[in-house]
Formats: sequence, C-alpha cells, structure tokens
Amino acid sequence: MKVYKFKCKDCGAKKYEKIDNFDDILNSYNNLYERLYPLLELYYNVITNELPNLIRYLNAMNMIEYFSREFDNDKATSLTIQDKPNKKNKGAEFVYRVKSLIQNVNEVFSFTSRDIDIISEKVKAGRTYYVHYVENGKALDYDELFDLYNFIEDIILLNVYKLVGLDISKYEYITYLDFFIVKEICYSLKNI
Repeated sequence: MKVYKFKCKDCGAKKYEKIDNFDDILNSYNNLYERLYPLLELYYNVITNELPNLIRYLNAMNMIEYFSREFDNDKATSLTIQDKPNKKNKGAEFVYRVKSLIQNVNEVFSFTSRDIDIISEKVKAGRTYYVHYVENGKALDYDELFDLYNFIEDIILLNVYKLVGLDISKYEYITYLDFFIVKEICYSLKNI
C-alpha cells in the first residue's frame, strides 16, 4: 500500500477572496446547481464516508458517466466518431468520455496525447471488469484503484471548476490532492 505525504495543510482549499470573478462563478454555480446536484451528491458521499476502494472507484465511474453525458457529451461523441468513423452507434464510448474529461483540464497536468490514451484505457479496463466482469476488462490492484479514483475525482472537480468559470490554470494547488501528489499518481498511472 502506498503512503502519500501532503505538502500543505489545506491541500487546495481556496479562500473565496483570492478567486478572481468569484461573484460570476457563484452565479454560474447557482444556475447549474440542479444539473450538478447528482454529481455533487456522489462526490459528497465518497468524501464523507470511509468507503472501500472498489466502491469509491465505481462511484468515480458514475461521476464520469454523469458529468460527461450532462455537460460534455458532444465532445466525447465527436472523439468517438473521429476515432471510429464506421461505428454504427454514433454515441460516445466510455473511453472517449474519460479522454475528453482529461483533455478538458489538461492544462493542469500537461499530459501528452499518448498519456491520456493510456490513462483512459486503464480507467475503461477497470470499469469494464468491475461493472461487467468480462474478459476484456482488467482487475486493478489496491494501489491502482486508489490512484485512479483519486485522479478521476480530481478530473471531475476540475471540469466542474472550469464549467462554472474558474480559471484552473491560475492556481498552484487546484486539485483536492496536493498537486505534487497528483503528478506522482499520474506518473504511476502511465507506468502501470
């Protein structure tokens, strides 16, 4: 089991006074609240309860599905069609939902396209295994589950921040986990 040491006490918590255009962000959030509520409920559930890694991972998969369908469906569908032009069903595939959400916030991570593809495939393979228990899925070990659900929760939060108008490139510790730790997790994801 990995042990992570955090560099800062607040690990990304921002005082609203330090956020540019806070009133606009708050108005945007209030306008989107009804649509965001199911996602916020999932997120609140995982951070307020000590859930096993697998349950937290499956909740992260639900967050991907919901956010992507509600706010990012066109881009995820476009990525699917671009990569699979002869696909009969023109809906977005899960791996492209993950890929799109990572691309949306990649200014925080600076992944290469290959990195994003590898991470997206890893998330998809784990989801396929734990949701469907079929051969084309892959069971994840304890560290992989931990790394992936934390990473996905950060990806979702960053997408929400961006959706409501927060400039995610301006803040050093924008993710829930300390930025250094997130970079370390992302490095381990690419090398699994």
